[in-house]
Formats: sequence, C-alpha cells, structure tokens
Amino acid sequence: MITTLFFSREAFAARRRKAQDRAVESLIGAVKESILEHEVVDDLTEAMEKVYKSAYNDEAEGDPGPIPAGDLTKIANLIEHTTEDSDPKATALAIANLLINEATILAAMHDEDDLFLEWVTMHDGAVRQAHADTDGQIRPIGEKFDVDGVAMSMPGDITAPIELWINCRCTLRPTIPNAEEFQSTETLRDVSTEERKKRSKDGTALPDGSYPIANCQDLKNAIQAIGRAKDPAKAKAHIKKRKSALGCPDVQIPDSWGASWQPDHLHR
Repeated sequence: MITTLFFSREAFAARRRKAQDRAVESLIGAVKESILEHEVVDDLTEAMEKVYKSAYNDEAEGDPGPIPAGDLTKIANLIEHTTEDSDPKATALAIANLLINEATILAAMHDEDDLFLEWVTMHDGAVRQAHADTDGQIRPIGEKFDVDGVAMSMPGDITAPIELWINCRCTLRPTIPNAEEFQSTETLRDVSTEERKKRSKDGTALPDGSYPIANCQDLKNAIQAIGRAKDPAKAKAHIKKRKSALGCPDVQIPDSWGASWQPDHLHR
C-alpha cells in the first residue's frame, strides 16, 4: 500500500518539499557540469537514478526499474537548451520534480487499490495563481490535469509552457476519492438538460450548464466535484459566487482556494 495514502494534503506537501530539497542538493553539482557540457553527463544520470528510486521507495517497496525513456529524452532536451545564464538550481528542481512525480505515478499504478492522483501545491504565498487554481484537481492515472487551459501530465511537465513549470514545487498525491465525491460527481451529471439550460441562463450554473447550484446541497456537491472541472478557475469563481448568494453556513470553501500569488512567472 502507498505509505502516504492517509497523510493530510498539508503533511504530504511538507514531506514532498523536503524530498525536493534533498533531490536538488544531490543533483545540482552534476546539473552545473551538464549545463557547461550541454549534455547529460554520467554523474547526472547516476544522481537521477538515485532520486527516482528514492522517490518510488517513499511511496512503495521494491525496485521501480529504469527511468522511463521518454523522461530521459525530456531531460536531455532541457539540458541541451540551457545557456551559461541558466539557473542550475531551477534546472535541478525541474529535473527533481519530474522524477519524483513520475515515480509517484508508477507507485500508484503498482498499488493494489485503484488510485487517483491529486495535484497538491505547497500551500504558501509563493504559489502562482494558475497552480493555486489547479490545487485539489483529482484525475485518474494517465489523465491530464487542466492547468490554466493547458493539459499537463503532472506538476513539472516540461513539455508545457515554461511559465507553468519553471520553479514549480507542486506535487502529485495518490488518493482514493471517497464515495461521497463519486456521488457528488454523479449528482451533477444527473441534472436534466432542461434544468441545466435554465440554470445557465439565470446564472446559477456555468454557461455550458455545468455546476448547477440551486441550493446548499448542490453547493457542497460542486465543491467536492471540483476535480472534474474543465476550467477549475471559472468553476471555483462560480462556486464562490453561489456560496455568497446562498449563504450556506454549514458549507465551507476550501482554504486552499484563497491561496495568494505574487506576479512573477518564476514563482513556484
């Protein structure tokens, strides 16, 4: 069983931050050398293998096997396109995050339970807005996350635009969505087409008819089903607006939805 499965999101994020720091420290020397050589040197390959195995063993026992060839190609391309002005620490963090999250996906795939993956930020003031809006999205293994309209396979997906992954500290958390979450998603799907049209016109649903919120139970369901949103930022804004209109003192908006951001694309 995944060892961190029942950690709180905050405890999981704190644990992962320590793992990231250790990984960056172990990689950065070889990253500097690789930047100078414009290729992945042997020392970096060896250090990456250790980071990948360590990250896997943080979640599961056994040998994860070699780093996927596709990831090695991505890292090689990243190093190839660095310059003498490139930040070795940012490059080491990008490599570390890719390896840690890839190992997490593999550990979740090997688990006996049918696990999903949740995008988790570090829950601090350095989280960029696009990632704060993505925090809490839950996806089946293999399904991409919607990050500010961009499909990303994981935090640190270096095939995405650079402003969405440079200095990213977000991480993947294996999870089992509870029955209430599954029901809430199903409840949203069971709303009739006519009601969706009506709700979209009067503003109690999004323009496409999704997330109809007519009462406090609908509000609770919508919050629990945010991981299914095509546009999480718009869905969260809509849910907050309906919360303000309905009141619903027994239904709380997650604190993480209010995460702050400083307008620097190099923020985490």
